[in-house]
Amino acid sequence: MPWLALVLLVLSLAALPLGNGFSRRIERQADDFALAVTGNPGAFIAAMERLGELNLAERRPSRLKELVLYSHPALERRIARARGGLA
Repeated sequence: MPWLALVLLVLSLAALPLGNGFSRRIERQADDFALAVTGNPGAFIAAMERLGELNLAERRPSRLKELVLYSHPALERRIARARGGLA
């Protein structure tokens, strides 16, 4: 049975980037919705910056780190998208 645990571990690690990618996509859609409804990108940007301070989030992680480990877009990407950069 230890081999089964190893196989399941490998499969779950392989699926992690896929699940996180889906989650990031949903979060981007939620950000876009919030910006469209409020029409206030300044407040959104301020909220993202405050979240970064409170959570000690890494503002600009490496792309690989973001793809594999992050379930939300990086703060810099979210802020750039709110500013119209659509990162």
